[in-house]
Amino acid sequence: MPRKQVVRPSKKRSNVPEATERKSKARNDVPPPRPHAPSPPRQVPLVTRRVSLGRKIDFDFLEAQGFTIGLKLKAMGWETLCSLDIPTYPNLVRHFYANLKTGIATIESVVKETPILLNPETLGSLVNIPTSGSTEDFLENRVLGIQYLLGTENVSPLEQISANRLSVKNRLLHHIVSRILFSKTGRFDFVSERDILVIFHILNGSPLSLPHLIIRHMVESASRARASLPYGMLLTLVFEEFGVNTEGEPSTTLGHWDTYNDRSLHRMGFRKKDGQWIRKDEGKSSACHREEQRPVENEESFHPPTEEPIAQTQQPTEVRLSAEQFRALRDDIVQELRNSRDVACTDLVPSNATVCELVAEMRAEMVSLRCLLQGQYQRFVDIEEETKKLQQSVRKDMENLNENAQDVCDKLLQSLHKINQTLADLNKSYLQSNSEVAAILQKVSEVLGLVMGRLPRASSSFTAP
Repeated sequence: MPRKQVVRPSKKRSNVPEATERKSKARNDVPPPRPHAPSPPRQVPLVTRRVSLGRKIDFDFLEAQGFTIGLKLKAMGWETLCSLDIPTYPNLVRHFYANLKTGIATIESVVKETPILLNPETLGSLVNIPTSGSTEDFLENRVLGIQYLLGTENVSPLEQISANRLSVKNRLLHHIVSRILFSKTGRFDFVSERDILVIFHILNGSPLSLPHLIIRHMVESASRARASLPYGMLLTLVFEEFGVNTEGEPSTTLGHWDTYNDRSLHRMGFRKKDGQWIRKDEGKSSACHREEQRPVENEESFHPPTEEPIAQTQQPTEVRLSAEQFRALRDDIVQELRNSRDVACTDLVPSNATVCELVAEMRAEMVSLRCLLQGQYQRFVDIEEETKKLQQSVRKDMENLNENAQDVCDKLLQSLHKINQTLADLNKSYLQSNSEVAAILQKVSEVLGLVMGRLPRASSSFTAP
């Protein structure tokens, strides 16, 4: 029978040109690019960095609201630093950090050809801050610091403290430490180790050398990639102290939002209810667990230089080989592989002796290592035997102690029985003495009755002589 001819449907021609199809196939054959490692943060030049002016505290407001933070800061001697309200010269501050050089607990710089040498004593004299006290940058007893910070005893020495867990008083204190004492910018969702140290000293009242920490914070801020430049107003006092000319320099002053008062607490996510400051409800405001949003006019904003857009790489042109060219290329590759294999084999022949020497050395090292392991194992066995002997001796001592304790308990019980018997005898003698005393009193009363009966009675009338 003749086969039935199967009619296959003809393939539809695509409307896409052949060149476009070839490019799409070549693009699909290219393996996906490997993920790049995260690049480090780009170093922003110091001359374009943002300058942090700082803030000030309304101590009268804190006292009126019942906060003891102001009194504690005054007791530490930091009232002047927390009350600064003077102009800041951003360009001079940037040049100060650009020329910064560090020494042993000192920093040096040059601003307008004027040398500046800062040490803890100089900073302390400018803002009346004492330099006595601890100079450590972290708290040794971290658990105690966290207990002071959270007001609870069940804390872990390794836990990271979130600012949301702090009370209103400690939350405000953490904000003051982050904005004034160690002026920074950005978010402060977690409490740093330095913040724990300073807050612990403030709450505990123990002395702390703040000028030493200020100098360290200056050096750290200048060395970071994108950190702001702190202590704008404090550096104004430094410029005046060393005679830096500030005439004609652009200046910036604090705004009304830079004072810690009731508006600051509202911006931080707190509200006053029944005379007490509490957190805002989650449903009313989502800012209660965030940092205070502040206007940007306070700080010198900077605009990092824009990068030129990277030009798009040109797609490689497609290369098509004929069948003969492909075979010739394949033969050349195979021949190169054979040549490289022959060369490798000839290179390995003279190195057999070296390989044997290395193997012998490795065997000797393995033997020495085995001996060492055997010695260690024997030592472990000896230690185990000594441990067992110690356990047996301790068990015997415990048994002896138990026997001695039983003897002591028996003796104590006997003594207690004797004491009980003695008390019973005393009680009986006491009762007998009471009965005897009662009998004696009865006899005395009878005698007194007889005496009273024999005495003459007094007449009812009495006549004077």
